[in-house]
Amino acid sequence: MFTIGSEAGCAPGGWLRVLSGRIAGGPQGGNDRLREKADGRMGRRWCPLQVHRHIRYLLALLFTCAALGGCSTPSIQSSPLANSEPRQPPMVVADDVLDLRFVHRPLPQAEPYRIGFGDKLRVNVFGHDALSQDAVLVLPDGHITLPLISRLRADGLLVEELASRIAAAYREQQIRDPDVTVSVQTSGGRLRDFLESISRGSGQQGVLVPVELDGTVSLPAVAPISANRPFNEVRADIQASYAQEFGPELAVVVRVLPRESPLAYVLGEVTNPGPIELRKDTNPLIAIARAGGFAPGADLEKVRVFRFTDEGQVDQWELDLAQSLENGNHDQARIPILARDVIFVPKTGVAVANEIVRQYIRNMLPTSVGFGLSYGINQGGNN
Repeated sequence: MFTIGSEAGCAPGGWLRVLSGRIAGGPQGGNDRLREKADGRMGRRWCPLQVHRHIRYLLALLFTCAALGGCSTPSIQSSPLANSEPRQPPMVVADDVLDLRFVHRPLPQAEPYRIGFGDKLRVNVFGHDALSQDAVLVLPDGHITLPLISRLRADGLLVEELASRIAAAYREQQIRDPDVTVSVQTSGGRLRDFLESISRGSGQQGVLVPVELDGTVSLPAVAPISANRPFNEVRADIQASYAQEFGPELAVVVRVLPRESPLAYVLGEVTNPGPIELRKDTNPLIAIARAGGFAPGADLEKVRVFRFTDEGQVDQWELDLAQSLENGNHDQARIPILARDVIFVPKTGVAVANEIVRQYIRNMLPTSVGFGLSYGINQGGNN
């Protein structure tokens, strides 16, 4: 065991006498004075036995902490995320506006051209001028019409494939060994016409399509689709519809325009009358507070809320907001404020009277008359 001193060294001034005896070269009186101090309070204050006990307790505490691991640095554990669930995709709902941008992407020249909607074809049947045609239009359903042939599918075929089908159809009509050639006069006519019809002034091809109240999205040149679904699904349906109608040359970019904040209107005796942006759970008190609060002379007991319905009617309520502020009765303050609602805070009767006096008496009377009347009243009071 690690020890310091002994029991004998605990006598008052014991170990300090050894220290004082080692001081050499000084006058004897100095040594005596040092012995006196050692024999006095200093010896009693720094007893070696007491120091030994404190060190023993400290070492015991250190060994205990090391054995139990209590003095080690605490490990840091990551807290679980507050919301580890994936975000839900945005929904496309009524009153949303879709911005559709159309981009024409011509196919690479290295690939063989395939006939598409709106193409104009020249069909030449050698030796049969009556069967040859200079402008055969590929109809929206992908078919063409030729003499002696009512309907023939042309969409998606190479010109050589279409020529073979036309020759086979004429052989069925008893035309001997028809020699048919097909060439494309103009390609993508229908797609070009569609892009020109929706071209904006800046040269961009696009349209703004609102989502109707029933969730229907009416698209130009293709069948309507239904909304009230995630945006990714709506976008995929729109792109698939145009790809089916116009082929891979037409790319469609779809986005939802940001919604404008709905507005309500606070008029009358408020600090900042005018429109306010509505937020969730807005009631009359919150709306008036966002308009700066009540102005002096406001009648809190006769606040009116006007609501304009889609049927052209106007619903209105008269609220006593003084009860909410003074008595804590919030029944009338719980009415929700909706978009296009109008909140009107009237003046009190005293404020109206003061306004009448200001407008119709003080402003109409000449300054001299007003001063003379005031002076006469004051003089009469003095008498």
